[in-house]
Amino acid sequence: MELLKNYQDALELTYPSLKDFSDIDWNQVTKEHLASFETRPTIDEFIIQFPEFLQSKSIDGDAPAYLYELAFFELLQVHLTKQELTPPEVKGISLNPTLSFLDLEYDILPMLASKNEIIPRNHILCVFKSLAHEINHLEISSDYLGVLQKIESDEEVSSNEEPILQSLVDMGLVFRI
Repeated sequence: MELLKNYQDALELTYPSLKDFSDIDWNQVTKEHLASFETRPTIDEFIIQFPEFLQSKSIDGDAPAYLYELAFFELLQVHLTKQELTPPEVKGISLNPTLSFLDLEYDILPMLASKNEIIPRNHILCVFKSLAHEINHLEISSDYLGVLQKIESDEEVSSNEEPILQSLVDMGLVFRI
C-alpha cells in the first residue's frame, strides 16, 4: 500500500494541472497505470510513461485528448527545470540543446491560466530553457521551423532568412558564437 501511495504522490506532484481539467481519481489511475507494466517500474519510469498511458486511454475513448497533451507539457516542464544549460564554446551557429517542440491540438498555456477552460487550437509550441535558466514558451511558425531545421542539418541560412535567424538568436533558440 505504501508503494502505491508513493506512485500516486509522484503523479500528483508531476502532473498537478490534470485535476483542474478532469475529475481524475488518482488512486484508480495509479492502479491502472501500474497494471500496464509487466514488472514493477521505478518511480521515474512510472512518471515518464504516464503521458503515453493517458494517450492510449484517449485512443481507446477512455480519456479526453487534452489530458495527455497537458501531461506531456507538464513532464517537459519538469525535465527542463532539471536540465542544465551552458552556452556553446564552438564558434558558429548552434541550436539551444533544450529546444523541445509540441504539436498540440489544444492551447495549453491559456488553458493552464484559466485552470479549467478547454481551448482547442492546433499549433506548435516550442519550450526551451534560456541561459538565464528560465523556461520559455513560444508558438512557432513554419518560417522559424524552416530555419531551425536548416541549422540542425548544418545547411546554410540564406540572406533573406537572416532576419529570422537573428530573431531566433535574440529569443535564445539559437546561439551564435
